[in-house]
Amino acid sequence: MKKSSILFLSAALLCLSLSSAAASDWSEELPPRAPEIKKNIQKVTVPLSGGSNTVLQGSASTIHEQAPYIQKREQAAQLARIDAEAGSFLARAKTDQIIPPAVFRAFIENNYPGFLLHAQNNERALVVVRGQWDNSTRPLQSLGLKYTTMKEKRLAEVDLSGVKVLIIDCAGQIPRLALQKIRDFVAHGGYLLSTDWTLNNTLAKAFPGYIQWSGENTDGSITDAFVVAPDSPLFKGLNSQRYTWKLDRMSQLVRVINPSRVRVLARSSRLAATDVQLRVLSDPLLAGALACEFNFGHGKVLHLVGHFENCANIFKLNLLPDPAPEAGISLRQVISTNFIIEGLRKEPQTNQELPGN
Repeated sequence: MKKSSILFLSAALLCLSLSSAAASDWSEELPPRAPEIKKNIQKVTVPLSGGSNTVLQGSASTIHEQAPYIQKREQAAQLARIDAEAGSFLARAKTDQIIPPAVFRAFIENNYPGFLLHAQNNERALVVVRGQWDNSTRPLQSLGLKYTTMKEKRLAEVDLSGVKVLIIDCAGQIPRLALQKIRDFVAHGGYLLSTDWTLNNTLAKAFPGYIQWSGENTDGSITDAFVVAPDSPLFKGLNSQRYTWKLDRMSQLVRVINPSRVRVLARSSRLAATDVQLRVLSDPLLAGALACEFNFGHGKVLHLVGHFENCANIFKLNLLPDPAPEAGISLRQVISTNFIIEGLRKEPQTNQELPGN
């Protein structure tokens, strides 16, 4: 072998040896390989609206992203079920029946024997402030109750002494000067029944801090109504939990400002987005109220979403769109009638000092 070839081969072997040594030294200087990171797999129970739960499995970040979507989807499904169930109830309910005045009068005679003959003989005790939309005199005539009427503008001038029950019909556009008179009337033991738009026009102004208009309105349909406070004497004559309720077009929905002072009597599952077990909204008493009451001083206030009258076709005044089967008259009228009679039977207050409300 030539010397030049031997030298070339030796040089090549030397380079290969140095390269291997360098590679070995470089690999030893690398930091230790990081251990394989395991995904943070978790099982998390996510509370859903309505008191139910669901179990999600995956990484914490994935669960965090999924939970709001799952809750929203579950709530939407619950609301759809509520609406469908209410629709099924309304489809089975009897509506638009001719109810003659004798049925109204029979309600009082059955539940308050002798009242029409003996107790209610003073038309001054019951006063109706006529409104533009509701007309409480029609059911009062059918019930056989005596009453006096006045226009909204006159309320600021009329003396309310001797009046036990005051009804302010929708729209309740009462002069500002009469607001304090209404407040004093209730504080001294009077009973006030207000309907529909009277909520925003009078009630929220005379009695701020109790209930107010939510800003939302209804259509003129019939909705479902279920009894929230079955122990209330205002449900006398009824024995079921669920009924129908005629809403007027553009009826004002109620927002309860002070739940500790306001008692919701009846609600609609459709309007409240909750079922009869109150399981969807976290605070369901703040929505869907159809009738609610509160005490003020020695007296009491009852408000209805909708009207006291039949809400029927003007050519068929005895047509009642939402009769309660066992009462004959509607749930709206049962609550109102019991409230009126309770106020008429109440003994007048001897202490006329204005309570600190």
